[in-house]
Amino acid sequence: MRNSCIFVVKTVSRYPQNQSKDLLKWLQIIPNKYLHFGDFDFAGIGIYLNEYKKHLGNKASFFIPENIEQILEIYGNKELYNNQKINFNEENLTEENLKQLIPLIHKYKKGLEQEIFIKESRLCPKIITHCGYSCIQFFAFQRIEK
Repeated sequence: MRNSCIFVVKTVSRYPQNQSKDLLKWLQIIPNKYLHFGDFDFAGIGIYLNEYKKHLGNKASFFIPENIEQILEIYGNKELYNNQKINFNEENLTEENLKQLIPLIHKYKKGLEQEIFIKESRLCPKIITHCGYSCIQFFAFQRIEK
């Protein structure tokens, strides 16, 4: 018999930022994997890498919707790209999905804030809508084997 899984979705936010350390401590303690649903721009990737991945290691991953290229092309913001590109160093990037996202950001010369999924709810990734949740900033998933 195949194992089935239940995903318990816990939603949290890093704002206000002074509570961010409490969030990080909690994420380090729980057995859950951490799926970061942040901005698809250099600042968002930097937040993920420096505030979460650095402390959570392999427990952390950056969520990228399957159709990110089309969404970035249509809804992306050139100003985000122009303002952030100088401050981002991609040399030490090891995560494969981010290595695929960065060239798309460069190709369209656009960044994308995750709030687009709130403004344009039809774009909301299936993983979220199937759980009955609207798009929000961060997720911690707990996989429970049945």
